[in-house]
Amino acid sequence: MTLFVIIPTDPNVIDVEAEIAKLLPNDSYRLPQGEWIVRYSGTTQELSNALLITDGTSGNAVIFAISAYFGRAPTNIWEWIKTRWG
Repeated sequence: MTLFVIIPTDPNVIDVEAEIAKLLPNDSYRLPQGEWIVRYSGTTQELSNALLITDGTSGNAVIFAISAYFGRAPTNIWEWIKTRWG
């Protein structure tokens, strides 16, 4: 499975969050500013379709597949990524 970052581009992200919670309840992590890290077995387009972002039903967001990561963040974020990477 691949890790993705979902960045909502609409101030009202409730519908995107609801779709993430429904589709990926154990494979999603909400970041402090409202972005999400998720684990999913498909492509960015397939994830967008599954979350109803492509057709705009759940709101607007961009999705990026993660190929590497680095930075400074609380330990729980790094632990979540480490346990789901690859």
